[in-house]
Amino acid sequence: CGDDPDYDSSDSGSPLLTNVPTITPQSGLKQTLVPTGTVDQENDGVCVKGVDPETSPSLTPGKFDSSLWPKMWRMESDETIKANDSRQESNRISSDNADVDASVLASAGVQYMHLDPTGYDYPQSASPWDVNNSTSPDPVLAALRAEKNFEYADIITVTQRYESFWGEHFHQNNTIRYIIDGSGYFDLRDVDDKWVRFSVKKGDFFLWPAGIYHRFTVDEGNFITAMRLLQGSPSWNSFVREDVKGDHSARIEYIDTYLCGDDPDYDSSDSGSRPDSAAGFLDVFGSMYSLLVVFCFNWLV
Repeated sequence: CGDDPDYDSSDSGSPLLTNVPTITPQSGLKQTLVPTGTVDQENDGVCVKGVDPETSPSLTPGKFDSSLWPKMWRMESDETIKANDSRQESNRISSDNADVDASVLASAGVQYMHLDPTGYDYPQSASPWDVNNSTSPDPVLAALRAEKNFEYADIITVTQRYESFWGEHFHQNNTIRYIIDGSGYFDLRDVDDKWVRFSVKKGDFFLWPAGIYHRFTVDEGNFITAMRLLQGSPSWNSFVREDVKGDHSARIEYIDTYLCGDDPDYDSSDSGSRPDSAAGFLDVFGSMYSLLVVFCFNWLV
């Protein structure tokens, strides 16, 4: 907690390591996170997983309206899906399973709006996509990009199921997609680590935060054209769940922000600590921390 036992308060200087950020291997300097989630004031201030869709950030102003979102539903187990075609809508828990309310994914940080691409000029592929090359740019999209700082954009077309898209993974940046044509499925983990299938089609524009587990497949139409946007320079790194298991700064931040610090990949029977604990970081990255201390000391003196 910044309490240096070797610091003498009678000294004129400040303790050397006060407010030094935590080191993570993926993103360099990063401030220590505090679990947030939603605080239930009626239940002794206990942290409740997820955020309130009514008050959390949104792509559009106004009250949250789940009826405007695409339909979504609970998925069969991964074992069952492996034996079937992952592109099928029938991969529900049961054939009569009701649709899931959009608030389930909204509470996990997903944001959505509808933006009709009809009448505007979009290629099937462009990397990057330059709006200045468009003969009929969409002013609403241009305004949204300026407001949200969606600096980079490219356009891709997918005509088959790719295993790299289907494997459960997360990104270190926010995922921002605009469906220009066709349709497909995104499966996302809700705050209880359960799959929700998110059916997307032409006109769907959505964003979800870095660190959320998800996967993608085309549907049986085998065609989708999407614009990928980024708040900054392009970086499409994917981190597979079974390889990382929560040990990444983007995932840790998601866990602390949306899951009340409860990491579903953390096994309490392991001898080690949760990846974001101070002990775990110092054990694994002690040499990096020591180098930072030496650098700061030399710089200060």
